[in-house]
Amino acid sequence: MTAKSIEIVLMLLVALIECLGPSVLRSAVTVLQCIGTVLETYNTPVTPSVNKMQQTGSVVHDDDSDGEEEKGDEILTVCLGVVMTILEMGSSHRSDSEERQLRAMLPVLEILSYHPRPEAAGLASEARAQILSRSAVKASDTSTAKTGTQSFEELLGKAEQDLSSELVPLRARGIVTLTKLVRQSHLHPRDPEWTTRVHVLARVFLAHLHDTESYVFLAAVQGLAALSDANPDVAIPELVKALRDVNESLEARTKLSEALLFAAKRCGETLVKYGKLFVYAYLDCIRPLPSQRKRVKRIQEEASMRMQLVQEVQIDEAKIEVEKNAEHFDNEPENEQELLAAATLRASCLSNLAEVCVLLQWGLQPYLLDVLTCIFGVLQLELELEHNAKRRPMSIDNDVAVDNDQSKLQRHREEEWQQRVVAVRRGAVFVLRYLVELLGWKILELMPDQLLPLYRTLKHVARVDRDDVVVFHANRALTALDDIMRAELFPSVDQHDAAFRISSLRIS
Repeated sequence: MTAKSIEIVLMLLVALIECLGPSVLRSAVTVLQCIGTVLETYNTPVTPSVNKMQQTGSVVHDDDSDGEEEKGDEILTVCLGVVMTILEMGSSHRSDSEERQLRAMLPVLEILSYHPRPEAAGLASEARAQILSRSAVKASDTSTAKTGTQSFEELLGKAEQDLSSELVPLRARGIVTLTKLVRQSHLHPRDPEWTTRVHVLARVFLAHLHDTESYVFLAAVQGLAALSDANPDVAIPELVKALRDVNESLEARTKLSEALLFAAKRCGETLVKYGKLFVYAYLDCIRPLPSQRKRVKRIQEEASMRMQLVQEVQIDEAKIEVEKNAEHFDNEPENEQELLAAATLRASCLSNLAEVCVLLQWGLQPYLLDVLTCIFGVLQLELELEHNAKRRPMSIDNDVAVDNDQSKLQRHREEEWQQRVVAVRRGAVFVLRYLVELLGWKILELMPDQLLPLYRTLKHVARVDRDDVVVFHANRALTALDDIMRAELFPSVDQHDAAFRISSLRIS
């Protein structure tokens, strides 16, 4: 059977698993039969490609065959990974037909134990050992429980070995092994020895956030969240420290932002205890890059004179000085990819901050002023950035502008610039909308002194911003704020207490 045929069978296997759902782990007759069919194609050792020249002497055909063979090895690894999942995560008591199917794989697994690819050989030998030892599982349960904590370093080394593999299934198996260690840490919340081990597990998960495969790095994100659930006092500060680390890549920090949100959702009612860590970690990431602090300071000075939301500024000399320095800062060289990644991180942190604020409810009050000050400043700054972009001249001269390639490149750069500026504004106004809509009347108690600045900021954004998404969020927030105020000032009859004629909006 060729690799193409095996791929078709594998697609059938995936379809079967999706149809059967979690019942696969309890009764896997159909899946095991399908996997057995695939493994039977490897029942005989693969001979070297000596006969490749019999059909054609083309060198290109030889390369295609090598690629097809490598693809077949990956499919084999996937099938072995499914077998291992059924053996480890499935039911320990299976029917006689399932046991016969598992034992029917033993000859093939023995041959595959000598497979030239070490990853496939390792999975095959491990699966063979588990099938052979299934009858002794009950007898070994006690000894396994006793030696579970003693084998931490061994299990960790095995997981790291899997995670260093080039094959996705093996890296996924490494994540599964780490998850088992996380479960063990949940049983030892106050053990000093396990405190050190939690730090080790966190570092391993953090190291594999850089994985290019989404299955692996998303599993690492979930692993960090599970670790925060099991040992929040140790894992959450570790996550926050990694998120604030400016030496970490922007992409990894974006993934850490998501992991921190998952951890916040798992905290439940204890989130208030860690509220300060969560809120200020996100606020630190929302700030501009250190390399842009001078530009931010200059733009804020210019914006305070132009926007005039609160008062008129009458110092013309300062305005002249700001405009003199504007050209110098606008002409500073910038790495657009880095700035776009930074904008993505800031937008992600803004969105996640909105989620955390709503989860905190009344616990948000100590940090609410800092949150709103940050959001108002971000909106003011980003609107001013867009205003400056409209004023600045094109960075290419007339001779170059004639060239279509150069003009396309310039337009592409302008689109990237616009994308990163708009992303942050969308995130900032989304925070305001999310707070108003989901906190509801509680916002009147949480931020009575900030209602007027909030209203003015939303009105200004809805009036001057040209991005449809930003305007949509601002209008939705204004509508929700209007509904809250109307319900407070003019409550309907069904919102009054029948006996005392008082508003029942606050009674909940």
